[in-house]
Amino acid sequence: FSTIEGTYPPFDNNAFTTDDGLVYPWKDLRVFVNPPYGRGGFRNFILKAIQERDNAEIIVMLAKYDASTENARLLRQYFHLEYLPRIKYKGMIHPAPFVSVLAIIKPSGVD
Repeated sequence: FSTIEGTYPPFDNNAFTTDDGLVYPWKDLRVFVNPPYGRGGFRNFILKAIQERDNAEIIVMLAKYDASTENARLLRQYFHLEYLPRIKYKGMIHPAPFVSVLAIIKPSGVD
């Protein structure tokens, strides 16, 4: 497929033996993460994004945001945050009971 910035080869799903994005390097990739929010999974993806920030081209994460948590502190420290209106899921009457953000992290020294 093509973008304004260049042409990229099709994504090879067969290159991955598991769908766990934490086990693969993110080198030279544009990464979008919609992490699980429970049982520690969310923190693991935040830490992976911080670890990979100088390897990936860009990392964008859809994140649950609770300003009183350690996760929120890490997001504020390392990511640019775009606050979203409460997300309404298809088929649901009420929106999510939490604030969401798009958390964007670029390599060190890149604006």
